[in-house]
Amino acid sequence: MELRQIDGSRDRFNGRFSIGSSDMALALDVPVSKNSALLVSVRRSYLQFLFDVLALPFLPTYNDYQVKYKIDINRKNQLTWSR
Repeated sequence: MELRQIDGSRDRFNGRFSIGSSDMALALDVPVSKNSALLVSVRRSYLQFLFDVLALPFLPTYNDYQVKYKIDINRKNQLTWSR
């Protein structure tokens, strides 16, 4: 399996919000300068609330986030920090 992260936008602010059958997510692209961008995303499940109301014995839950900052130092070198 190969996973690739996208890079943040360097020319404009972008935001995405989504609601799925089990979670909701928010992602933001923030241009920091003409050479760098910040990408932040968060996700949270909400099935635990439904399962609690239905009195089911298990509560699936997850929360996660990702942060990626990328800067072009020059034409051949880049620095990326992600968490």
